This record gives sequence, structure tokens and C-alpha cells, in this order.
Amino acid sequence: MTLSLPRVRFAAISSLVALTLGLLVAGAQPANAAIESAEPLDALFTHYEAIRVTLVGDTTDGVAGDAREIATAARALTDRSENLPTGGKAGTPAELLPEIATAADAVATAEGLGAVRDAYYELSKLLVRLRGALAATTDDLPEVIYCSMIKKSWLQPPDTPIGNPYAGAVMPGCGELVS
Repeated sequence: MTLSLPRVRFAAISSLVALTLGLLVAGAQPANAAIESAEPLDALFTHYEAIRVTLVGDTTDGVAGDAREIATAARALTDRSENLPTGGKAGTPAELLPEIATAADAVATAEGLGAVRDAYYELSKLLVRLRGALAATTDDLPEVIYCSMIKKSWLQPPDTPIGNPYAGAVMPGCGELVS
């Protein structure tokens, strides 16, 4: 499988976020505990980005598998949520992760491009909130992009051309950086 540059860059960014979280929670844990906690967070954002790129292309090919991976990663992180930052007004990771898993399950079972995009939006809202909860722990997070035409937000890797997952080929670059 060949990874696109944005996906590889996003995976690297996600790994840094996960490593930062791992270092914050390592405390009295063995050194490899930080590495183990990095994998689900990396998977969460990497598979989310894969879905975004797919939807920009006006297709749903592979989306169900990526969504199932997000659900699995969110559930794995939920099992370790006591080690995650407490968050802020956006909510805590412990509160958001079960909702993220449920929303990812909805993306995986949605049928048709419109239904997948609707379910992806629900997932995106939660991941934007998770990003807000993690923002105090690191500056190296995906960016929040907002499309004023469609009135929806999503996350994508920094320094990548805007790719609107809700508009696809009709308005692929419609959106602006929020954070």
C-alpha cells in the first residue's frame, strides 16, 4: 500500500501527539508504556485522514475499514483514558472516546456517499473537540478547517492544501483554517 505525502505527514504528526501524551502519562510506568499508548492515537488520526482524502475524491472505497479502525483505536484509548489529559471546555478524552467509537461505527455502517458524509461530520465534531482537549498538551495537532458554504468543520494535517470532504469535486478547496 502506498501512502500519500499528506497521510505520511499526518501519521508523523499523530505520532508526535501520541508521544507527547505518552511522555505526560509515563510517570511511574515502564518506558515502553508511552510507546504502547501512542499506537491507538496514531491510528485514530491516520484513519480519519484516510477517510477525509477518500471523501474529497467523491468515493467511499475503503471508508468502512478505516472507520472500524478508528472505533477500535478509540476503544483502546478508552481503556487507558485515566492516563490522558483532563481536557477543558471541549470535554475530556475519557468522555469523548466512547462517543468517537460510536460515531466511527456509524461511518462504517453508513451506505451511500451522502450518508457517509453525514456520519463523517458527526465523527468530525467529536474529533475537533478531542483536538481541543489535547491542545494544552501539544502544539503539533491537526488543523481545524471550516467551510462557510457548507457550514461544517473537519481536521486535516497542517501545511496541506485544503481538501473539503463534504463538497468533494464540486468545491474541493472550499474551507479556511480555524486553528
